[in-house]
Amino acid sequence: MKLHQARDGIQCVARDLAGWDRTLAGQLIAIADDLAAMPKQADELDNEDSASAALFDEHLERFPKSHAWWSPPQNMAINRALMAWNFWRFTILPMFPAKRAYREDLNGIVIRPTWHPASDKDVRLMTLDLAEKLLGHVRSSSTIQATVDKELAWVETKFGVKIPSAIKSKLSKDALATAKRRWGANRLRLKDRFIPLDGGKPRDLGSWE
Repeated sequence: MKLHQARDGIQCVARDLAGWDRTLAGQLIAIADDLAAMPKQADELDNEDSASAALFDEHLERFPKSHAWWSPPQNMAINRALMAWNFWRFTILPMFPAKRAYREDLNGIVIRPTWHPASDKDVRLMTLDLAEKLLGHVRSSSTIQATVDKELAWVETKFGVKIPSAIKSKLSKDALATAKRRWGANRLRLKDRFIPLDGGKPRDLGSWE
């Protein structure tokens, strides 16, 4: 949210509260006054944020209907959320992969293609200098196909299984289109996908499987 919008919003709330809680209303007015005293700084921060978004628009590809950018086939996305900027990477591994990526009872692998946070830290204020550095990180990140290949190799090593080359080739080939399609999807509503190693038809797993 832009600082001047936050200031105006606080002032409106304070006016609404004045009739029944003068103390709280007074505290909010004081906060709004502090913000009002910094219009130049607020405008500068807003301009830096907008300039960073314009830079990403110029050099990266924006996901449809979003404030998020990537540079396919590189595996890094930058998202402009309401209060901060955050970063994401695509993976096909399910949650708790060390326990769930292979089903010995069904002789198959389990995938859950989706975007995950690349870091537990976000950026509250995006400066143009930082945006330029992030462009470099995006361009130097590994590709989505390379990530998928690496994750499948990890499954083979971790569980001592051999994934048929046809399965690995298809998952790697489809990864880029899947990543684009899955951006913005509700991760909690996605289902695990079971892929038999004997060439059987893949299927979604139920909640209790």
